[in-house]
Amino acid sequence: MSERFQKTFISAREFLESWDKEIYEMTKLDYFIFLMVNQLGNQLEQRFFKRRGADFRLHLSFESLGTLCFTLGDSFEYFLDEDFDDKKHDIKSLENHLFGHSLDEEDERMLMDRAERIRLLLSEDVYFAGLISPVDLLHHTILDTLLQFYYEEKGIEFDEDDLDLIELAEFTVDVMIDFVRREESTLLLRLNESALDHFEELLSVEEDYKEGNEWQQRDDDYEFESEWENTTPYYEDIHQVIQKFVDDQSKNPSEDMGCVACDIELFEEYLSEHIGLNNVYEINHEHILEFMSVWLVKNFAQEREPHFSRIFQNLARFVTWLANEYHIDLKKNFVQYYETVKTDVPRVVKALNEYLKSYNLFEILLIRDDDEHHQQSGFFEITKLNRSQDTSCNLINLQLTSNMENVELNARIFNRLKKGDILQATIVEIDDRWSILEIHYIFPNAAKPFVF
Repeated sequence: MSERFQKTFISAREFLESWDKEIYEMTKLDYFIFLMVNQLGNQLEQRFFKRRGADFRLHLSFESLGTLCFTLGDSFEYFLDEDFDDKKHDIKSLENHLFGHSLDEEDERMLMDRAERIRLLLSEDVYFAGLISPVDLLHHTILDTLLQFYYEEKGIEFDEDDLDLIELAEFTVDVMIDFVRREESTLLLRLNESALDHFEELLSVEEDYKEGNEWQQRDDDYEFESEWENTTPYYEDIHQVIQKFVDDQSKNPSEDMGCVACDIELFEEYLSEHIGLNNVYEINHEHILEFMSVWLVKNFAQEREPHFSRIFQNLARFVTWLANEYHIDLKKNFVQYYETVKTDVPRVVKALNEYLKSYNLFEILLIRDDDEHHQQSGFFEITKLNRSQDTSCNLINLQLTSNMENVELNARIFNRLKKGDILQATIVEIDDRWSILEIHYIFPNAAKPFVF
């Protein structure tokens, strides 16, 4: 029995009342979807909507989020059974190719098809020339569900390329696939077994809370312990996981364990102290990017020779190990982000350190305390480096979205900067011209989502 506690978005009774089945008809697949519905609710609330704030246009109340997750669970079952004949893609050919039989036999082979579709969903190698992948099929289904839900619930109509909606769909699919991966060994063997005992026990627990006046409204923070057998817990202490990784790496005599431990403990420090994250299952791809593009820059400012390549290499080992040991697959995201930051992070740190060599605090304080000069402090993105003129650049204030042209820039760092770099700085207007008074940090463009 797992020690997995989480907020309940849809209770067992609500699920049974809405699932269009009698309790004695409920299978392990139905029970799995019930667990997935609540997992989606927790992950969307904590990892997607909370980061974007209450003003985010797709933000949902607790009750609406529960309704959405139930609808998404229904869509997942639809994905397992639907033949997709009405889609524009050559889905029928895909089904025949994947499952080795015609769709006319689906009734007889429904269980086998469901299990096979789940296996293929988890396979990274199932891509066929000219055909859509199972992951794309699921993404298409979830995207349709979100389009319909937001139109009916909030009256929002989306363009096909709406970035917020696409990001929500991709996040949802990632959570679903990760959840299926964790439960794969049990789920695939027991799809059609009865889940009567599981639901009866959950109903009994809910009734005990109700009788004890502890069960209140649906939007209360009621936590339950799931009874899904032989599953991976949803809580693993990040410090213990890091220590396990370091211990595993110590078995390799070729590794410098002092460096491995030091580098990965930097990542732990970022997660626990900066993010406030203690559960390894809450690590997501945004944490990887923010750590590499922001936190490392701040941590290694003023250091002479930071070993970024070694840190990236050890982080890659940790990401691979997480995928193998905990089925937390961030490998594709890591590779994508690494290609973006592997040269930019060392470059901006060198530029910052070069700037600090000529840093004159006394001169800066004299100007900064002079109220006669108009000043702005914040994050500024370089939109153009004026190489044909003097050492100046064009900036946009990311907070005020105001543009400034021909801003005077320190000549020592001019050639180390690139268009898109972000300066955390104070600029001052003297004699009708802006110049950079003080630079606090320089970040690569990959840090843009996190710096303001």
